[in-house]
Amino acid sequence: MPIVFRKNIAPGTELSIWKIAESAEQLYSKLQLDERERAVFDSFKNQHKRSLHWLGSRVLLRTLLKTDKYINLKIDEHRKPYLANLPHHISISHSHDYAAVMVSLDGPVGVDIEEINPKIEKVAARFLLPDELSFIGPWKQREPASFPTGSDRAKLTHLYACWSVKEAIYKWYGKGGLAFQGGIVLNPFQLEPAGRVTARVHLEGEWIEIVAYYQEFNGYMLAWCYGRPAQT
Repeated sequence: MPIVFRKNIAPGTELSIWKIAESAEQLYSKLQLDERERAVFDSFKNQHKRSLHWLGSRVLLRTLLKTDKYINLKIDEHRKPYLANLPHHISISHSHDYAAVMVSLDGPVGVDIEEINPKIEKVAARFLLPDELSFIGPWKQREPASFPTGSDRAKLTHLYACWSVKEAIYKWYGKGGLAFQGGIVLNPFQLEPAGRVTARVHLEGEWIEIVAYYQEFNGYMLAWCYGRPAQT
């Protein structure tokens, strides 16, 4: 499973993507799993893609942490992963053949990776307000020939940037109950191959501002955010 993307976001904060090329058996052999984790894996090992995602993200996490020791990775009541025996904040995402992991010593993080697909047009109005839909604009870069014929590349890419940024913010918050439509409001932004978005987020009765980042990668959309925002 080679690393195909690596970015040092800030001191102590790193993001990587691996393309999952190994078998489940190869990935499993690289991990130290306790009885609880083996039971979790056994519960879905007949689901081939899910087992590869589960194993691949954990192998990538081990690589980023640069340790051969046991990593006590747990999931809290809000489905947010955390490390019980290490000080790092983490976030995990996966889509098809890719696993993405972000780690930080400086504060909460959120990462999302999604394959760009026309299906998002059917649900766009469920996660974007009318004002957000109004700034979806043209994509001025070269369109990859592999993109589905007849699709509006500009619109789909911009929609996925919005979705992935909101998903990254949701994971960064990590406590659930945060509405994509109305709870996370994106300021207008012009789409670039890689860019930054500011968002107003309604958390526990207060509006705060957070900056998130996105980047198109091999037909996928990657987004991330990190740190502790100030109230606005």
